[in-house]
Amino acid sequence: MVIFVCFVLYFKGFSQQLKMLDRHQLDSMLSKSNDTIYVYNFFASWCAPCIKEIPALIQFAEYNKSKKVKLCLISLDFKKDIDRALLPIIDSFKINEYVYWMNESNPNSWINSVDKKWSGSIPATLIVHHQKKKLITEPMSFERLNKIVSHE
Repeated sequence: MVIFVCFVLYFKGFSQQLKMLDRHQLDSMLSKSNDTIYVYNFFASWCAPCIKEIPALIQFAEYNKSKKVKLCLISLDFKKDIDRALLPIIDSFKINEYVYWMNESNPNSWINSVDKKWSGSIPATLIVHHQKKKLITEPMSFERLNKIVSHE
């Protein structure tokens, strides 16, 4: 009984940070057109280069928090891995930015809306500003991401 209560409290603590996302919601996010620069990072708990770049992404978000720059982390983890792998990563890195979980079983139904040239490989970072998109399909450093965004 105590274990069950702890598990519920553990998951409840993350429910505000981890939001489910379907392809229609993703399309809506990617089509925003305002003066904010959106940085969407696609990752998974099983992707070592993805996990390695998370500190740089967090540093980037902190550095730019007073600017019109928004970081959104989008997990491509399988549903069965949320509790076992994804939530512990969110906790260990103390991620305060919104983390979304892509709740779509067929990636081919939505990856073209991110970028028609994207194969779906991760890590991938999409930068969107005024309907202009730039996709980077390799790990990002703080310096490189900041340089790219400062030129937007």
